[in-house]
Amino acid sequence: MKKIKKLLLSFIIALGTILGVIALMESTNSSLLKKILGGLLIAVVALFGIIGLNESGPVSEDTAVVEVGSGISVVTVTGVIDGDTIEVDDGVVVRLIGIDAPEQGECYYREAKEMMKELVLGKEIRLEKDISGTDNLDRLLRYVVLPSGNQLADDTFVNNYMVRYGYARLMTMAPDHKYLSLLTASREQAISNKEGMWTDCLDEMHNTELGEMGDQPLNPNCLIKGNISLKAYGKTYFTPDCYNYNQVKIKFDEGEKYFCTEQEALEAGFRKSDTCP
Repeated sequence: MKKIKKLLLSFIIALGTILGVIALMESTNSSLLKKILGGLLIAVVALFGIIGLNESGPVSEDTAVVEVGSGISVVTVTGVIDGDTIEVDDGVVVRLIGIDAPEQGECYYREAKEMMKELVLGKEIRLEKDISGTDNLDRLLRYVVLPSGNQLADDTFVNNYMVRYGYARLMTMAPDHKYLSLLTASREQAISNKEGMWTDCLDEMHNTELGEMGDQPLNPNCLIKGNISLKAYGKTYFTPDCYNYNQVKIKFDEGEKYFCTEQEALEAGFRKSDTCP
């Protein structure tokens, strides 16, 4: 119906414009009144068309995900695939940005999936887009927010919750870095507090992520990595939005450290890495 109304309005605009222009282009013997009426016709029809084309009604539930692709949409969770992937209205699959929960057969898979169910299954959530729309499997890439329903309570940022309490690892998903600093800080807190998989899955993670992370920040709010290279790079620092931030290991016994601000890093003689935006 909306498409038909837009087509009709477009037709009216075109017809009215043509008639008005004809009236204005007639010979100089035409009456002044006809010219005035022609001009008014152009103005009135154009105004009507602008108002009609810009009308926007509420987005229906079954088209919410599609029509609000560039911003925020409200949907209902109909299924949970695992700790980082859910299904919403009409079976649309949503992959949570920036996190990586254990796959089936891996340590903490069941716990992560059950927590995701507890948080969102059957509930209305908000989906927020970053830069990417979908991944290579055509799943929507989104941040997920669970409204509290209480003005006195904060909403739950589900992506962050899963990382903060050890149900998922941090996974950098370029170019979607909107909340990378927050997610990185939550990952460090989960490790420091030995939350979830950072207690129960240490044996499996020992030669992978945990063994590659180096020394962790003493202050979870100070995440800028000050790295010292013995090669040409010298003393460089990396902010969480640097594309290779997660690959940089900090070793306190080699003089490397974490900084709370870029100014602190500069004053300590470090320069910003060329890999950072």
